[in-house]
Amino acid sequence: MLLAGCGSDGPSLAYNAPSFELSGVVTQDTDPDVWQERFVVAVAGHDVPMFGDYEVFADRVVFTPSFPFTPGLQYRATYEDSTLDLAIPEPAPGPETVITAVYPDSDVLPENLLRFYLQFSAPMSQGRAYDFVRLLDNEGEEVELAFLEIAEELWSRDGTRLTLLFDPGRVKHGLMPRNEAGPALVAGRRYTLEVAGAWLDAAGQALGEGKRKDFEVREADVIQPDPSAWQLDLPLADGRAPLVLHFPELVDHAQANRLIWVEGVSGTVEVDDGGRKWVLIPDRDWVAGEHVLLVDRDLEDPVGNSIRALFEVDAFDAEKGTTPDLVRIPFTVR
Repeated sequence: MLLAGCGSDGPSLAYNAPSFELSGVVTQDTDPDVWQERFVVAVAGHDVPMFGDYEVFADRVVFTPSFPFTPGLQYRATYEDSTLDLAIPEPAPGPETVITAVYPDSDVLPENLLRFYLQFSAPMSQGRAYDFVRLLDNEGEEVELAFLEIAEELWSRDGTRLTLLFDPGRVKHGLMPRNEAGPALVAGRRYTLEVAGAWLDAAGQALGEGKRKDFEVREADVIQPDPSAWQLDLPLADGRAPLVLHFPELVDHAQANRLIWVEGVSGTVEVDDGGRKWVLIPDRDWVAGEHVLLVDRDLEDPVGNSIRALFEVDAFDAEKGTTPDLVRIPFTVR
């Protein structure tokens, strides 16, 4: 190595995340391999140098590791008689993940309920969801095999919403699971959906606090969503007031976010009151004139009844392919 000289204060080592820097040297040798032998960064107590890149400048050399330093480990940078020890601190824990909502949020639910949604404040770990969720009857006993346990758990893309699907074979009449085990929910009884606080989020932290949803079961819902019974609160032109759609009965909370929209109008959609109200906040001021609200006929209520057909009826035996896929609801902005 050709070392032309040192700075007036001599060589010094410093850590400037994510790199170690050797300064106070003046060199004309820019070969990184040479510096790898003299300027060594390793886990403290180990002789094996870390893999990384060396950048050689006129008055300093910078080492950047190929892989990030591991929190909790101590590292040592060495150059001749100069040594710098660095302990990488453990990251501070992030905000505690909590269950923000369970949908449907009603305390009285039909015995043919098809799904629950668990909404979390942050992404959750996946692959063991059914180990942390159970349904209890009014005696506190677990209802066995209440939910359809599938390998590909039904998570939203961001990992913050889980769909718990009741075994459809125990919901729909005439199928073997219902005939053998009976329905998971029985009208007139009370149940508790229990989520364990030991469930880990995507960062490896336990929820800490679980969730219990107590509810009563009523008779089955055998009525399809009827768009003709929905009511609109209309905004005024030249402003960004929300368009609000009210449902007399619950609709599926997650589906309402993606299966209802206004033609030619972009904005933010919110589903409030657990599925009783759909709200569109436009990105731009409303334009006076005629507009159209579009609804996909596959929109369901919480028991799987869609605009197209009842859950108990095969949609292909009902009206699939014989009617338009979209319901058009015209409205006027003044």
